[in-house]
Amino acid sequence: MADRNYGMLLEFNPSIHEWDIYKARIEQYFIANKIEETLRKRAIILNSLSQEAFKLLSNLCVPEVPQNVSYDNIIKHLDSYYVSTKAVFVERYKFYSASKKSSESLQE
Repeated sequence: MADRNYGMLLEFNPSIHEWDIYKARIEQYFIANKIEETLRKRAIILNSLSQEAFKLLSNLCVPEVPQNVSYDNIIKHLDSYYVSTKAVFVERYKFYSASKKSSESLQE
C-alpha cells in the first residue's frame, strides 16, 4: 500500500507567490510527510518550481545544473534572489522623517 501524502504542494510561481511563505510551506510539507532525505527534498522542490523559477535557478547555479546542486544550496540560491534586503539608510530616513497625521492618535 502506498504511503499517503499530507497536504498539497503547489507550484512555486514567483509572479504569484512570495518565496518566504512558499519556503515555510514546503518545509512543513517535508515534516508532515516525514521527508528527510536531501535527494528527495531536492527532487520535490525542483519539481515544484514553475518554468520561470526553474530557469532562474538554473542561471543562479551556473556552472552547475540544479539537479547536481544540494537541496541546501538550492534554498540559499533562491533566498539570495527572492529575499529582499532593506537598505539601512533608507529605513533610517523613513523612521526619522515620520510624522503624525492629524487623523492619527499619539499611539499610532
